[in-house]
Amino acid sequence: MVWVRYPYVFKRIFTILAFLAPAVGTAWAQYDVAFSHYWAMEPSFNPAAVGKGNKLNVTGAYALSFAGYENNPNSFYVGGDMPLYFMKQYHGVGASMLNDKIGFFTHQRISAQYAYRRALFGGMVSAGVQLGLIMETYDGSKADLEQADPAFPQSQLSGNSLDMASASTIRARTGM
Repeated sequence: MVWVRYPYVFKRIFTILAFLAPAVGTAWAQYDVAFSHYWAMEPSFNPAAVGKGNKLNVTGAYALSFAGYENNPNSFYVGGDMPLYFMKQYHGVGASMLNDKIGFFTHQRISAQYAYRRALFGGMVSAGVQLGLIMETYDGSKADLEQADPAFPQSQLSGNSLDMASASTIRARTGM
């Protein structure tokens, strides 16, 4: 009996398989806009970063790619966040809006963010959540096809969905 002879090896294999099993299932994904100065607008992709400064932070960005081309991509983002201190605890709140147009697609997202922050060993640990609404639109009436193709709808299609995200960050103490 091999499993009796090497019990620790099989425990490790079982642990690895237990963590990998959820990743094998079906996954859905969405794309995010890539801004050049993404480091200046951290709450746009990390809800745990809201309220990390000691003041109101408002960020706006506009990206225009392939200027001069028809149906070129352009993206607009505006967001704000601020720290709060109540019930003897640090918190962060924020809100953001994104409008992204790529060809015949329009992607819009409106979201609210909350982060629970706690001082730890001179630094700060933060866990954040984001709840938002995503609205997608496809305008197939603008498509100029030589032949009709059922893969490309010739009308305007739209849909919306709830969007949830979570993240955590650790900010080490400074001045060491």
